Amino acid sequence: MNVDVKSQMEINSISKKLGVTLSYDLKAQAANDTDSNWDIFGSYYSKIGVTKQDLNKVFVNSALKSALLDYYYGENSKVKPTKTEKLKEAFSEKYVGINVIAASLTTTDNLGNTVDIDQYELTNIRNVFSDMRDRLNGGTDIDSVYSDYITNLDLVGTQSLETYVMTESSVGYGEDFFGKISSLRYNTALVYEYEGSIYLFYRIDISSDELGYFVTYKNSILEELHLSD
Repeated sequence: MNVDVKSQMEINSISKKLGVTLSYDLKAQAANDTDSNWDIFGSYYSKIGVTKQDLNKVFVNSALKSALLDYYYGENSKVKPTKTEKLKEAFSEKYVGINVIAASLTTTDNLGNTVDIDQYELTNIRNVFSDMRDRLNGGTDIDSVYSDYITNLDLVGTQSLETYVMTESSVGYGEDFFGKISSLRYNTALVYEYEGSIYLFYRIDISSDELGYFVTYKNSILEELHLSD
């Protein structure tokens, strides 16, 4: 566990001087981080002489750093507030929300080997995904398109589509993946093949407060904008 003691002391000193304390949410986050890390690495920490209380001090200090950042640069700061519009703009540049529909382009033969599906089935799947893309880009909503898709596959009881939040560092779909989805307009789709699977990516606007994504990542955005200051 790499701890910058000097930085911790400075954070504690400044927050005490300014009267900055932890909100309920930050206290809860520090406690949760302590518990989860102790559950995984507790035996290791014990061997090197680190107690759970020591670990909690680290996470509380990190939470204090977030509180200080908010004090100086948060939306409601009395020092140098950051406009919500600027935070949302930075959020939208870094985080992209997508729905994903996927299908495999491979199958397993009698010997247990992974092989490509036959040409007829490949053409059919590509046509299905192209049709879904065209319907979405023509204005049909994603829930209707997905409902038709799972109905045709007899996937009764399948849950609604999950929203994935991606950044440039997200992995799994190839190097140019983020560039492709970030260039999409909201409520538009593209079809993408990668390593034996075909995907339909549909970009959605995740910046609205009702969805909660902006609130979840707001502190991270604030850190990127002002932590070095």
